[in-house]
Amino acid sequence: MSVIVLPSMLWCSVAVIGGSATYSFSQVTGNSGDIYANELGQPVQWVTAFFALTIATNLLSSGLLAYRIWMIEHDVSTVRAVKDTDANSARTY
Repeated sequence: MSVIVLPSMLWCSVAVIGGSATYSFSQVTGNSGDIYANELGQPVQWVTAFFALTIATNLLSSGLLAYRIWMIEHDVSTVRAVKDTDANSARTY
């Protein structure tokens, strides 16, 4: 259960940063010479934060999923090996 906390927090932060970036782009005025300048900070910084958090979330979640699959396969293979050994010892030659 505790494994899901960090990916969930990252996912929520991606949602908040995505909304902030969208709002920041909507507040750009046509009067300024720089379309990326507004009162809330540079929208480019919001987009950079969004991409960084998205990559971190995807890498962490994919890594945790791959680790879980590997652990299950490892556990199943040891059970399979024990059953195979028992089956071989029960054979009559």
